[in-house]
Amino acid sequence: MKHLRPLRAAAAVLTAVCALVLAPAATASAHPLGNFTVNHYDGLVVSPGTLRVAHVEDLAEIPAAQARPGIERTGMTAWARQRCERAARDSRLTVDGRDVALTTVGSHARVRPGQAGLDTLRVECELTAPLPEGTTASVAFRGAGAPGGPGWREITARGDRMTLTASDVPTTSVSRELAHYPEELLSSPADTSAASLRVRPGGPALVDDERDAPAASVLPRGADRWTAGPVAALVRRTAPLGSAFAVVALGAGLMLKGAASALG
Repeated sequence: MKHLRPLRAAAAVLTAVCALVLAPAATASAHPLGNFTVNHYDGLVVSPGTLRVAHVEDLAEIPAAQARPGIERTGMTAWARQRCERAARDSRLTVDGRDVALTTVGSHARVRPGQAGLDTLRVECELTAPLPEGTTASVAFRGAGAPGGPGWREITARGDRMTLTASDVPTTSVSRELAHYPEELLSSPADTSAASLRVRPGGPALVDDERDAPAASVLPRGADRWTAGPVAALVRRTAPLGSAFAVVALGAGLMLKGAASALG
C-alpha cells in the first residue's frame, strides 16, 4: 500500500487546489512583485571607524512558505538571526582593496498577510564592519543574493559625520526600504546589487527617519499563523512528496486562485 501514498497525496493536492479556486477571494492582495520573489535592500551608512548596513529581505508568499519548516524548527528569533548571519557571510565588502568581514549585530523578522491565507516575510538585519579612521577610503560593497532570481535589488549610501566624495548609488530608497514599491517601476524593478564609494572624514551627523513596515506584525505564538488557511495546509499535505512538489503545487494554487478572482 505504500506505493499508493504518493498517489493519494497527489489527489489531495488536486483537491486542495480545486478548493482554492472555488474559495472566496482573499482580502489581502498578492505581493506586488509576484508570489515567487525574494527582494533585497542594503542601506549603507559610513561613519567614523564603522560601516553600518541595514540589510532587508522581503520574501513573497512562496519563498516565505519554503522558510516555514525552518521557522517551526528553530523559532522566529533564531531563524531571523541565522538568516542575517548568512546575509553577512554572503555579502562582500572591500576597503581600499582589502576584504573586510561584516558582523551581525541585530536581527528580527516580521510577517504581513499575503494571498490565499499565506503570509509574506520581512527580515531586517543590522550589519557592521570596521573602517579606517581619520583618512579617506575607497569602499566597495556587493549585496547578498546578487545575482539572484527575480525580484527587487536596491542599495543606498549615506554619510554620518563622513562625506561621500563619490558614490554610484542614491542616498534615498525609492521603495522606502521595501515597504512601498513604486507602481510605475513594478514592470522594471530596481536591480542594483553593488556600490562603489569614496569617503573622507567630516560632515554633518545623520538624522534617521525611522519607519515601520506598513501592516507589519510580530508573529503571534511562535509559528501558529503558518498553519492557518487552505494553502498552508496544502504545503503540509505535499511535504511527503518533497519540497519541490510542494512549492509547485503551492504556485499552481496561487495562480489558479488569482485567475478565478479575476474571472469573478
